[in-house]
Amino acid sequence: MLDSFVRDPWAGAGMLDAAEAVAAEMGATREELDDLTALRWAQYAAGLAEDRAFQRRYQVPVELPQRKGTLTLATGEGVVRVLASGFARVAKSRMPQAPVPAALSALQTAGREITDVDAITTHNPFAVNDLYFARETGVKPEDMNAYGCSLVFGHPQGPTGLRSIAELIETLRLRGGGVGLFTGCAAGDTGAALVVEVTDP
Repeated sequence: MLDSFVRDPWAGAGMLDAAEAVAAEMGATREELDDLTALRWAQYAAGLAEDRAFQRRYQVPVELPQRKGTLTLATGEGVVRVLASGFARVAKSRMPQAPVPAALSALQTAGREITDVDAITTHNPFAVNDLYFARETGVKPEDMNAYGCSLVFGHPQGPTGLRSIAELIETLRLRGGGVGLFTGCAAGDTGAALVVEVTDP
């Protein structure tokens, strides 16, 4: 799992290098990135309130027997209609940029605009990813990831993406339904997105 952080075999540079490069190119300041990280932490903390009331809406305990006792994990569930998906590639080692064209592609396929979206979650493990997304789409950082994102709760990609989609569904359900956008990056140059609609809160 950590290999992609150190060196992406296709692009020849690690994800940390990609995040730093995009931050430098867009002129992101340390203060902006720190502020966004603090925002994501506060949003995540909201999901822990009242003994994890929000997370318990979609996470159910799963017990796995171990040699020494039992390991308890959680998984997600929800009611959702998938409107469209989108994928994009950008320049080598510019992975923080990739969620934007992926999201726009998915929205176009769904016949929607970014202004039609009621909730957004992202798998963006670096603050620069969400800052870049906000600048390119006009979405305010505080209007994304209402309960935190992988910047706070981490990887790996597959489970993190599914968790973010589950949180998107539950966020929409709490708001009475609507259209949601999930988007995220993958090591090197790739982004993916999903547009969903929740009609049964």
